[in-house]
Amino acid sequence: MELDVRTAELDARHAAARGQVAYLPENAAFHPALTGEEQIGHFLSLRGESPKGARVLLERVGLHDAARRRIGTYSKGMRQRVGLAQALIGKPKLLVLDE
Repeated sequence: MELDVRTAELDARHAAARGQVAYLPENAAFHPALTGEEQIGHFLSLRGESPKGARVLLERVGLHDAARRRIGTYSKGMRQRVGLAQALIGKPKLLVLDE
């Protein structure tokens, strides 16, 4: 028996469907020497987007004031927000959050 699994109205086996899904693990790890802005800017660059969008994403998750601090000084909750900002890159239609 074959299941018909769909994501964002697309067959879940296809890359286009997977591109509409983002996942945030409970313990996301980031380089402690980078600032939040640098880290998110790097991820934006990897996705072919302008790193200048990092401030907007960090503001969206409540880290605007800490954007230029090193991630090594962030609390666990703040690091999770960096992960959320990363997951929001590309405006996914489905966001899977691990507690």
